[in-house]
Amino acid sequence: MCFRALILSCAALLTFAPEAAAKGCLDGTGTQSARLNEYTITIRPDPGDTNGCVATVGVKGRKPIFRTNNFALEIDPATGRDIDGDGLPDVVITGYAGGAHCCWTYSIVSVGPEQPGLLREICNDRPASFEDLDKDGKIEIVTIDGSFDYFDGMSHGFSPFPPVVLQLAGRKLSRLNERFPDFYLREINAARAQLKAGDLVAFKNLPRDQFPNADWELTKKHILTIVLAKLYMGRKQDAQAALHQYWPTPDEKRMRGLILGTARKGFLRDVSDPKFGCLP
Repeated sequence: MCFRALILSCAALLTFAPEAAAKGCLDGTGTQSARLNEYTITIRPDPGDTNGCVATVGVKGRKPIFRTNNFALEIDPATGRDIDGDGLPDVVITGYAGGAHCCWTYSIVSVGPEQPGLLREICNDRPASFEDLDKDGKIEIVTIDGSFDYFDGMSHGFSPFPPVVLQLAGRKLSRLNERFPDFYLREINAARAQLKAGDLVAFKNLPRDQFPNADWELTKKHILTIVLAKLYMGRKQDAQAALHQYWPTPDEKRMRGLILGTARKGFLRDVSDPKFGCLP
Protein backbone atom coordinates (compact mmCIF):
# COMPACT_ATOMS: atom_id res chain seq x y z
CA MET A 1 0.00 0.00 0.00
CA CYS A 2 1.49 3.34 -1.03
CA PHE A 3 0.06 6.24 0.91
CA ARG A 4 -0.22 9.09 -1.55
CA ALA A 5 -0.30 12.81 -1.13
CA LEU A 6 -3.80 14.23 -1.17
CA ILE A 7 -4.29 15.05 -4.86
CA LEU A 8 -7.64 16.56 -5.67
CA SER A 9 -9.32 17.91 -8.74
CA CYS A 10 -12.49 19.36 -7.28
CA ALA A 11 -13.29 22.51 -9.22
CA ALA A 12 -17.00 21.79 -8.79
CA LEU A 13 -16.64 21.10 -5.05
CA LEU A 14 -15.28 24.35 -3.74
CA THR A 15 -16.36 23.45 -0.20
CA PHE A 16 -13.62 20.80 -0.01
CA ALA A 17 -10.28 22.25 1.01
CA PRO A 18 -7.21 20.21 2.01
CA GLU A 19 -5.35 21.96 4.81
CA ALA A 20 -2.18 19.89 4.55
CA ALA A 21 -0.72 18.00 1.62
CA ALA A 22 0.68 15.27 3.87
CA LYS A 23 0.76 11.55 3.15
CA GLY A 24 -1.43 10.62 6.10
CA CYS A 25 -0.31 8.76 9.22
CA LEU A 26 1.77 5.59 9.10
CA ASP A 27 2.97 3.59 12.11
CA GLY A 28 2.22 6.43 14.53
CA THR A 29 3.90 9.11 12.44
CA GLY A 30 2.44 11.87 10.25
CA THR A 31 -0.66 14.04 10.07
CA GLN A 32 -3.19 15.06 7.46
CA SER A 33 -6.25 17.28 7.53
CA ALA A 34 -8.93 18.71 5.27
CA ARG A 35 -12.25 20.53 5.47
CA LEU A 36 -15.50 19.53 3.80
CA ASN A 37 -18.22 22.11 4.35
CA GLU A 38 -18.20 22.78 8.10
CA TYR A 39 -16.57 19.43 8.88
CA THR A 40 -12.88 18.93 9.66
CA ILE A 41 -11.20 15.66 8.75
CA THR A 42 -8.11 14.98 10.83
CA ILE A 43 -5.59 12.14 10.75
CA ARG A 44 -2.84 12.03 13.37
CA PRO A 45 -0.86 9.63 15.58
CA ASP A 46 -3.06 7.81 18.08
CA PRO A 47 -2.19 9.05 21.59
CA GLY A 48 -3.27 5.67 22.96
CA ASP A 49 -1.13 3.59 20.59
CA THR A 50 2.49 4.47 19.79
CA ASN A 51 2.33 2.41 16.57
CA GLY A 52 -1.15 3.48 15.49
CA CYS A 53 -3.07 6.31 13.90
CA VAL A 54 -6.50 7.83 14.48
CA ALA A 55 -8.91 9.59 12.11
CA THR A 56 -11.82 11.80 13.12
CA VAL A 57 -14.54 13.64 11.20
CA GLY A 58 -16.46 16.35 13.01
CA VAL A 59 -17.37 19.95 13.64
CA LYS A 60 -15.24 21.92 16.08
CA GLY A 61 -16.82 22.02 19.52
CA ARG A 62 -19.01 18.97 18.88
CA LYS A 63 -18.58 15.24 19.32
CA PRO A 64 -17.03 13.70 16.17
CA ILE A 65 -19.48 11.94 13.85
CA PHE A 66 -16.82 9.36 13.01
CA ARG A 67 -13.62 8.01 14.54
CA THR A 68 -11.41 5.08 13.56
CA ASN A 69 -7.98 3.64 14.40
CA ASN A 70 -5.52 1.69 12.29
CA PHE A 71 -1.83 1.11 11.69
CA ALA A 72 -1.98 3.58 8.79
CA LEU A 73 -4.68 6.03 7.71
CA GLU A 74 -5.15 8.62 4.98
CA ILE A 75 -7.84 10.82 3.49
CA ASP A 76 -8.70 9.04 0.27
CA PRO A 77 -8.61 11.19 -2.91
CA ALA A 78 -12.28 10.23 -3.42
CA THR A 79 -13.18 12.53 -0.51
CA GLY A 80 -15.33 15.41 -1.73
CA ARG A 81 -17.13 13.27 -4.32
CA ASP A 82 -20.65 11.89 -4.04
CA ILE A 83 -20.03 8.23 -3.19
CA ASP A 84 -23.52 7.18 -2.07
CA GLY A 85 -25.57 8.86 -4.79
CA ASP A 86 -27.43 11.41 -2.66
CA GLY A 87 -26.02 14.39 -4.52
CA LEU A 88 -23.77 15.48 -1.63
CA PRO A 89 -20.01 15.06 -1.18
CA ASP A 90 -18.76 12.37 1.20
CA VAL A 91 -15.61 11.57 3.15
CA VAL A 92 -13.58 8.42 2.46
CA ILE A 93 -10.94 7.31 4.96
CA THR A 94 -8.50 4.60 3.87
CA GLY A 95 -7.01 2.37 6.56
CA TYR A 96 -4.22 -0.16 6.24
CA ALA A 97 -3.48 -2.84 8.85
CA GLY A 98 0.26 -3.04 8.16
CA GLY A 99 0.64 -6.63 6.94
CA ALA A 100 2.81 -7.63 4.01
CA HIS A 101 -0.23 -8.06 1.76
CA CYS A 102 -3.20 -7.16 3.99
CA CYS A 103 -5.55 -5.51 4.87
CA TRP A 104 -7.44 -2.38 3.72
CA THR A 105 -10.53 -0.73 5.19
CA TYR A 106 -12.49 2.01 3.40
CA SER A 107 -14.78 4.03 5.68
CA ILE A 108 -17.37 6.06 3.75
CA VAL A 109 -18.77 8.88 5.87
CA SER A 110 -21.71 11.17 5.10
CA VAL A 111 -21.46 14.82 6.12
CA GLY A 112 -24.92 15.64 4.78
CA PRO A 113 -27.56 17.38 6.89
CA GLU A 114 -29.54 14.19 7.49
CA GLN A 115 -27.93 11.53 9.69
CA PRO A 116 -24.26 12.41 9.18
CA GLY A 117 -21.90 9.60 10.08
CA LEU A 118 -20.59 6.28 8.81
CA LEU A 119 -22.46 4.94 5.79
CA ARG A 120 -20.48 1.78 5.13
CA GLU A 121 -17.10 0.18 5.67
CA ILE A 122 -15.55 -2.06 3.03
CA CYS A 123 -12.75 -4.37 4.12
CA ASN A 124 -10.57 -6.47 1.86
CA ASP A 125 -7.16 -8.07 1.52
CA ARG A 126 -6.56 -5.83 -1.49
CA PRO A 127 -6.96 -2.05 -2.09
CA ALA A 128 -9.88 -0.36 -3.87
CA SER A 129 -10.47 2.71 -6.01
CA PHE A 130 -13.47 4.98 -6.56
CA GLU A 131 -14.23 5.57 -10.22
CA ASP A 132 -17.07 6.52 -12.56
CA LEU A 133 -16.52 3.63 -14.93
CA ASP A 134 -19.42 4.25 -17.30
CA LYS A 135 -19.40 8.07 -17.05
CA ASP A 136 -22.97 8.21 -15.75
CA GLY A 137 -22.13 10.49 -12.82
CA LYS A 138 -22.29 7.65 -10.26
CA ILE A 139 -19.23 6.32 -8.47
CA GLU A 140 -18.29 2.65 -8.66
CA ILE A 141 -15.99 1.03 -6.11
CA VAL A 142 -13.47 -1.14 -7.94
CA THR A 143 -11.40 -3.80 -6.21
CA ILE A 144 -10.27 -7.42 -6.52
CA ASP A 145 -11.41 -10.24 -4.27
CA GLY A 146 -8.66 -10.75 -1.74
CA SER A 147 -10.24 -13.95 -0.41
CA PHE A 148 -8.33 -15.86 -3.10
CA ASP A 149 -4.94 -14.83 -1.70
CA TYR A 150 -2.87 -18.03 -1.16
CA PHE A 151 -5.76 -19.98 -2.70
CA ASP A 152 -5.29 -23.77 -2.64
CA GLY A 153 -1.71 -23.47 -1.43
CA MET A 154 -0.62 -20.98 -4.10
CA SER A 155 1.92 -18.28 -3.36
CA HIS A 156 0.77 -14.67 -3.07
CA GLY A 157 2.47 -13.75 -6.35
CA PHE A 158 0.56 -16.41 -8.28
CA SER A 159 -2.81 -16.10 -6.52
CA PRO A 160 -5.78 -15.28 -8.78
CA PHE A 161 -7.68 -12.10 -7.87
CA PRO A 162 -11.00 -11.66 -9.73
CA PRO A 163 -12.16 -8.04 -10.20
CA VAL A 164 -15.19 -6.76 -8.30
CA VAL A 165 -17.35 -3.71 -9.03
CA LEU A 166 -19.55 -2.32 -6.23
CA GLN A 167 -21.79 0.70 -5.80
CA LEU A 168 -23.20 2.41 -2.72
CA ALA A 169 -26.71 3.86 -2.62
CA GLY A 170 -27.29 5.33 0.82
CA ARG A 171 -26.13 2.51 3.08
CA LYS A 172 -26.94 -0.23 0.56
CA LEU A 173 -23.99 -1.81 -1.19
CA SER A 174 -24.64 -3.55 -4.52
CA ARG A 175 -22.46 -5.70 -6.76
CA LEU A 176 -22.39 -4.56 -10.39
CA ASN A 177 -20.02 -7.10 -11.94
CA GLU A 178 -22.42 -8.10 -14.71
CA ARG A 179 -22.70 -4.49 -15.90
CA PHE A 180 -18.99 -4.39 -16.72
CA PRO A 181 -18.21 -7.55 -18.73
CA ASP A 182 -15.21 -5.88 -20.41
CA PHE A 183 -13.35 -6.05 -17.09
CA TYR A 184 -13.63 -9.81 -17.12
CA LEU A 185 -13.15 -10.35 -20.83
CA ARG A 186 -9.83 -8.52 -20.61
CA GLU A 187 -8.78 -10.85 -17.79
CA ILE A 188 -9.83 -13.90 -19.79
CA ASN A 189 -8.11 -12.79 -22.99
CA ALA A 190 -4.88 -11.90 -21.20
CA ALA A 191 -4.78 -15.26 -19.43
CA ARG A 192 -5.54 -17.21 -22.60
CA ALA A 193 -2.75 -15.38 -24.42
CA GLN A 194 -0.28 -16.68 -21.83
CA LEU A 195 -1.41 -20.29 -21.89
CA LYS A 196 0.42 -22.79 -24.08
CA ALA A 197 -1.45 -25.71 -25.60
CA GLY A 198 1.14 -28.22 -24.42
CA ASP A 199 1.04 -26.89 -20.87
CA LEU A 200 -2.76 -27.16 -20.78
CA VAL A 201 -2.59 -30.82 -21.84
CA ALA A 202 0.12 -31.54 -19.29
CA PHE A 203 -1.70 -29.70 -16.48
CA LYS A 204 -4.90 -31.68 -17.06
CA ASN A 205 -3.26 -35.07 -17.44
CA LEU A 206 0.02 -35.14 -15.51
CA PRO A 207 0.88 -34.79 -11.79
CA ARG A 208 2.87 -31.72 -10.83
CA ASP A 209 6.16 -33.59 -10.50
CA GLN A 210 5.86 -34.67 -14.15
CA PHE A 211 4.98 -31.23 -15.53
CA PRO A 212 7.45 -30.56 -18.36
CA ASN A 213 8.66 -27.14 -17.19
CA ALA A 214 8.70 -24.76 -14.24
CA ASP A 215 5.46 -23.00 -15.19
CA TRP A 216 3.04 -25.32 -13.36
CA GLU A 217 1.87 -22.73 -10.82
CA LEU A 218 1.72 -20.01 -13.49
CA THR A 219 -0.41 -22.28 -15.67
CA LYS A 220 -2.66 -22.94 -12.67
CA LYS A 221 -3.00 -19.19 -12.09
CA HIS A 222 -4.02 -18.51 -15.71
CA ILE A 223 -6.60 -21.32 -15.66
CA LEU A 224 -8.12 -20.08 -12.41
CA THR A 225 -8.12 -16.50 -13.71
CA ILE A 226 -10.30 -17.61 -16.62
CA VAL A 227 -12.63 -19.67 -14.44
CA LEU A 228 -13.03 -16.93 -11.81
CA ALA A 229 -13.56 -14.18 -14.37
CA LYS A 230 -16.45 -16.15 -15.86
CA LEU A 231 -17.88 -16.84 -12.41
CA TYR A 232 -17.61 -13.23 -11.23
CA MET A 233 -19.18 -11.80 -14.37
CA GLY A 234 -22.24 -13.93 -13.67
CA ARG A 235 -21.61 -16.80 -16.09
CA LYS A 236 -21.51 -19.72 -13.66
CA GLN A 237 -22.16 -22.40 -16.29
CA ASP A 238 -19.35 -21.03 -18.47
CA ALA A 239 -17.05 -21.07 -15.43
CA GLN A 240 -17.91 -24.72 -14.76
CA ALA A 241 -17.32 -25.57 -18.40
CA ALA A 242 -13.89 -23.92 -18.35
CA LEU A 243 -12.97 -25.76 -15.17
CA HIS A 244 -14.07 -29.04 -16.74
CA GLN A 245 -12.04 -28.28 -19.86
CA TYR A 246 -8.78 -27.40 -18.14
CA TRP A 247 -8.73 -29.01 -14.71
CA PRO A 248 -7.59 -32.59 -13.92
CA THR A 249 -10.77 -34.68 -13.88
CA PRO A 250 -10.10 -36.51 -10.56
CA ASP A 251 -9.71 -33.16 -8.78
CA GLU A 252 -12.47 -31.22 -10.54
CA LYS A 253 -15.19 -31.74 -7.93
CA ARG A 254 -12.91 -30.66 -5.07
CA MET A 255 -11.77 -27.58 -6.93
CA ARG A 256 -15.29 -26.55 -7.91
CA GLY A 257 -16.38 -26.70 -4.27
CA LEU A 258 -13.31 -24.81 -3.10
CA ILE A 259 -13.81 -22.02 -5.65
CA LEU A 260 -17.48 -21.57 -4.80
CA GLY A 261 -16.87 -21.73 -1.07
CA THR A 262 -14.10 -19.15 -1.24
CA ALA A 263 -16.13 -16.82 -3.46
CA ARG A 264 -19.12 -16.99 -1.11
CA LYS A 265 -16.91 -15.98 1.79
CA GLY A 266 -15.55 -13.10 -0.25
CA PHE A 267 -17.25 -10.73 -2.65
CA LEU A 268 -19.87 -13.11 -4.01
CA ARG A 269 -21.51 -13.34 -0.61
CA ASP A 270 -25.08 -12.17 0.01
CA VAL A 271 -25.30 -8.44 -0.70
CA SER A 272 -27.98 -8.11 1.99
CA ASP A 273 -25.35 -8.95 4.61
CA PRO A 274 -24.53 -5.72 6.51
CA LYS A 275 -20.85 -6.74 6.40
CA PHE A 276 -20.84 -7.56 2.69
CA GLY A 277 -17.44 -6.68 1.29
CA CYS A 278 -15.63 -7.35 4.56
CA LEU A 279 -13.77 -10.60 4.87
CA PRO A 280 -14.31 -12.62 8.08
